[in-house]
Amino acid sequence: MNWFSYQIELFKKSKERDQELKKLHKLAKEAGEKGGYGKMLEVYNREDIDLRTVEEEIDLLKTQYVKNKISKSFYSLPPTPITDGNESEIWMRGSYTAEWLLTKKGFEEANNIILKIRKERRENISFWVTILFGLLGLVIGLISVLNK
Repeated sequence: MNWFSYQIELFKKSKERDQELKKLHKLAKEAGEKGGYGKMLEVYNREDIDLRTVEEEIDLLKTQYVKNKISKSFYSLPPTPITDGNESEIWMRGSYTAEWLLTKKGFEEANNIILKIRKERRENISFWVTILFGLLGLVIGLISVLNK
C-alpha cells in the first residue's frame, strides 16, 4: 500500500466515522428528549458498536500501512503473540475485526524503526552525492587545466 492509496482509504474511513458519530449523537439526543439522561446513555451504549467498529478499522488500516512500510526494509516489528490471551505492550487483538493492531507503544516503536530507515537512506544518499560532487569538481578541474 503506497502513501496515496493509504491517505484515500484513511479519508474514506474518517468520513464514515464522522457519519456514524453524527448518527449516534442524533439517536442519543432523541432518546434523551424522550426518556431522559438514563435512556440517552442506554441508546449510546447500544448503538456505538458501529462507531467503534469503524474506529478499529481505521486502526487496522494504520497498522497495515506501518507494517508494510517496515517490511520493505531489513527491520521488523516484534511478532504478534501466538495466543489470543497473550496481548503484549505492542500488540492487541481487535474486539470487532479480530485482527492484531498496534497499541500506542507499538506505533511509537514502529515510528522509531521508520525514523532509523529514513536516517540510513538519507546517509546513503548523502554519501553518494558527496562522491558525485567530488568527481564533478575533479572533471571541471581537469577540463580547466587542459584548456590552458
